[in-house]
Amino acid sequence: MFNRRNERKPAARAAGARYERLHRFLQDAQTFDGVDAADVPGMHSRIRADERVFLCVQGASLIAPPTNADAQAPQPIDQGELVVTTARAVFTGSKQIRQWSWSQLVDIEHADRGPWTSIRVSDRPRTFGVLYDKDHQDEIRFNIELAVAIVQGKRNALIHLLSDELRATQAGKPEGRDASVTV
Repeated sequence: MFNRRNERKPAARAAGARYERLHRFLQDAQTFDGVDAADVPGMHSRIRADERVFLCVQGASLIAPPTNADAQAPQPIDQGELVVTTARAVFTGSKQIRQWSWSQLVDIEHADRGPWTSIRVSDRPRTFGVLYDKDHQDEIRFNIELAVAIVQGKRNALIHLLSDELRATQAGKPEGRDASVTV
């Protein structure tokens, strides 16, 4: 009996951590509208005065996602900073700068296996994306989704999705989804 309780502790801790993360994401989805660029210390990207910053990640990598499902993780093209704003995502590296305007957004895909996201926009023939550290993947993915949901007028849909996931987690129902959300 003692061993069974110890076996359940990691699962209970994981469920508790998932609940806390979803609760924080829900609160942010309801209230967070980004911050001024001046409030983000160490950010190198130039942000327009009308943009609000949702996320700034140092050490992100620009990637060209694999073209087939059998491929391993994408290979980094450049390393630098990823900034997500109310208007776009911007990667600024030592070799290249990429920007993905939310007004041109076709698709965002978070990888099932690995901490990377591909972003396809209509004004760029090739899909590029960003690779980031696994420890912060849920935060990064959520902030990308929140910025896009706000810009596209789908904030309420994101709030409802997070509320449903939070209730399911609280009730202990098994879910087939991870903490990243798609609107």
